[in-house]
Amino acid sequence: MTCPANPKNKTRGKQTEIAFDHDVEVGQDKMKAWALNIDDARDALAYMIIVDELPFLHVEKLGFRHFMSVVCPRFHIPSRTNIARDCLQLHAKERTQLKEILRMKCQRISVTTDTWTSIQRINYMCLTGHFIDTEWKLHKMILNFCPIYNHKGKAIAKGVEECLTSWGVDEKLFTITVDNASSNDVACSELRNMMQSKLSCIGNGYYMHMRCVAHIINLIVWDGLKKNKKSINKVRYVVRFVKSSPSRLKLFKDIAARYAPNHSSLSLDVPTRWKSTFDMLEKALKFRDIFWRMDIPTNPQLDQDTITETHDGYDDNQSGGIGEDDLRNSGAPLESDWKVVEGLVVFLREFKVLTDAVSGSLYVTSNNTFFLIARALDQLKRWMNSDDGDFRLMAITMQQKFDKYWGDIVKMNVLIYMGTILDPKGEICRLETCFCSKMYTPFTPHSDDSFTTSSRCTSSQPTIFDLKKDIENQVRSLATDGRYSSSELDRYLNYQIGEHELEMDILTWWKMNAHRYPILAHLARDVLAMPISTVASESAFSAGGRHLDSFRISLTPKIDTDDMMMFKILGAIS
Repeated sequence: MTCPANPKNKTRGKQTEIAFDHDVEVGQDKMKAWALNIDDARDALAYMIIVDELPFLHVEKLGFRHFMSVVCPRFHIPSRTNIARDCLQLHAKERTQLKEILRMKCQRISVTTDTWTSIQRINYMCLTGHFIDTEWKLHKMILNFCPIYNHKGKAIAKGVEECLTSWGVDEKLFTITVDNASSNDVACSELRNMMQSKLSCIGNGYYMHMRCVAHIINLIVWDGLKKNKKSINKVRYVVRFVKSSPSRLKLFKDIAARYAPNHSSLSLDVPTRWKSTFDMLEKALKFRDIFWRMDIPTNPQLDQDTITETHDGYDDNQSGGIGEDDLRNSGAPLESDWKVVEGLVVFLREFKVLTDAVSGSLYVTSNNTFFLIARALDQLKRWMNSDDGDFRLMAITMQQKFDKYWGDIVKMNVLIYMGTILDPKGEICRLETCFCSKMYTPFTPHSDDSFTTSSRCTSSQPTIFDLKKDIENQVRSLATDGRYSSSELDRYLNYQIGEHELEMDILTWWKMNAHRYPILAHLARDVLAMPISTVASESAFSAGGRHLDSFRISLTPKIDTDDMMMFKILGAIS
């Protein structure tokens, strides 16, 4: 209902042309005459092409040209060649600005890298940079996406070095996070030598190599899943049995609507991705009675489409895939199988939480990593004392893989401990409790007692006090005026965090308290920016919902310039 007396209602009809001032304040209706700026419009069009990842041909399409003829007839739409040139110019401009930011606001930079081979057998590498600026804001950007000669360590190291040099941060490298491929060990060794020759690395480059936590968790979980492959295969079979026929799926939904109306639908896993297997088991467990009511056959004759060959991208021994013999012997899960699945769901949930927590790239992850690992280890130790022999064996197998990477204090990169200590909410006494108790000790299955452990707080092993000394040495190395005193570290460790600070973001806390601990704040900017997983680089190779046809994905880097250019531009303006 409107008021006829309102003066705003006197003007009716179609809106003609209104333009608002760019500097207009909230609550004001300042207006000014609008004039077309060709340069701004061209820059805005190039920006749209880049951020929306549109092909350059988009500007020549009929629909876009018709839209622009209505919105702004005076604007001359550039050709795809000219818009490509505009995108390159915008890339050069943004790259110059980013190089200035890296020079002025980036203290040290941590990188993640990953490689990938295309369908035409061309090797690509993605390099992602991470740093915290002077305003305590975490940045993540793709520094390069380029072809490399091969996946060998020297080729990777050369690609990383050339990229860092081109950005002017080759002397600012702090850590490089990679997965556990042997070629990455060689690459990190080469980069360590590079930094040592430039005399710009902390700790002589000893802590530069950071292993991807998500990848290690992946290896640990697969070792455990292999011990329960039979029960998992049976659940996979019944899910596929239901989803393979519209009539079966309809019958399943009708029964589920009566007996399990509030549960989500089934999902079929990808056998080489354990998190999808966890989701499948968790959802299938809610419908165990529904499967029983459908009377699924126990001795199926499976066709070839049901067979999933064993395949894995990391390690031949970690595969979660299944072969023909496994499926030929599978059938509907028995009650004993469902009990195994119940335990697996509880068991794997801890590792899923850990993987999700360390896979973030837009927030700090290095401050919580150690306690998340300790939490997963505590879960393993509880299962090692289980009355169920199958789960006890699974836990022992996973513990042995855990010990390969994290079973000893010295096996874990000391920067992970520093990240925990540099979180004001974390307490150094909690680290000491983990180190000096039986919670964080390697498993030794050599004696008659399968659960014998040995204390790690001996004179021959590093302790929390050695770690504190390492941090003191790092703080001393950062002091340039010779007035360093350990009192700053002592004051920080004795600081009692207030209740109003408990919900505060860690970077916000350091921004507010950096003046109280200037040298530690200098160290915190480096350590807290350090990524714990390679997800930031791996995601560059994931198409997500975008699918390319067989012709497009077979193009070479020289021909397929749109994609290569887009990755470089997106990296510069992210």
